Amino acid sequence: MQKDANMKRYRIFKRKNGIYFLEDNKTKKQESLRTKDPEQAERVAFHRNESDKIAAGHRQIGIGYLQAGDPGIRTRTWSDVADSFCALPVAESTLRRKLNAMKDPAIRGLFPLLLIETMPEQLVVAINKGTVSTNTFLRKLHNHAKRMKWLPEEILTRGTWPPIVYGDKRAITRDEHELIMKVTPTKERRSFNEVLWQTGGSQTDIANLTAEQIDWEEGSIRFKRIKMGKRKAGFVTLTMGPTLEAILEELPQTGLLFPTLAGVGENDRATAFAKHCEKAGVEGVTLHSYRYAVIQRAQACGFSKRHAMAMVGQSREQTHNLYARGGATVVPSLEEWELNFQSSREQRLKDRAIRREKIIALRDRMAA
Repeated sequence: MQKDANMKRYRIFKRKNGIYFLEDNKTKKQESLRTKDPEQAERVAFHRNESDKIAAGHRQIGIGYLQAGDPGIRTRTWSDVADSFCALPVAESTLRRKLNAMKDPAIRGLFPLLLIETMPEQLVVAINKGTVSTNTFLRKLHNHAKRMKWLPEEILTRGTWPPIVYGDKRAITRDEHELIMKVTPTKERRSFNEVLWQTGGSQTDIANLTAEQIDWEEGSIRFKRIKMGKRKAGFVTLTMGPTLEAILEELPQTGLLFPTLAGVGENDRATAFAKHCEKAGVEGVTLHSYRYAVIQRAQACGFSKRHAMAMVGQSREQTHNLYARGGATVVPSLEEWELNFQSSREQRLKDRAIRREKIIALRDRMAA
């Protein structure tokens, strides 16, 4: 142990051609000194070791100052950051995602490391070993440590983080949906898939729908997305089409519409759907693909973007455009649009004239 502690970081060695090289004992990286002079090579190694020693000394002095305000700075590891991050009050589904992300081997490999001594390349190596989730949650852990004032400066700055590259996601087609429906074994799951196709709701929101949220007189469903809860977004009222209304009429008239599916986790629902897709010979789709499908269907028929965003519970137009990307945009006939507009305008003027006549008649009767 004493030998390792006193070992200098840089050493020189000579190749067969007589050229001296410098090796970093820490990273094992080698570089040519482009000289055959042993004295010159020794001077380079000496100055490199001295600069490393001075930098390490300054770092320890800096940590000593920081320790006065934060006694845990010398002992705090990434495991402590993860524990603090997961202890934040969040929805149960979000907590499950956090806990599952912390099981990632690439992230767990950082747990023993001291937070204050972590180097940028160590984060980059972990990200390259992991998945998109690794990159996403390492950023969250890093930002949490910053908010807690556990890092005097960023380990990786905004422009140096490896970019998050998501895999291709796509909408489910009507033909694929029908194939999956044919192999789905239970009526509850078939109805669940059909409601997803008609509404574009998230699987958790639809699984937790209740009969009390349906207004049969108005022909609408009123619900609020769980994900939007913290954003204080209002409820969304969806007008039911004839197909959706017929489906919901066959479901329980009190309590949960999908009691079995509401009682299992989102991972279980997703796994079962994946098995049905495999049996139907459908590849590349998940339950989330229904949301893509609804948005792209709305785009194809000229449905209002504002209404489509409200329908699926999206508050950012950028996100909505991402989901709509790849879908067809069908431009309606200008002639038909003008005729429909003119017809609607004429009908509106007629209705206004009728209302005006009624108001005038009522006013005259009251005056008499």
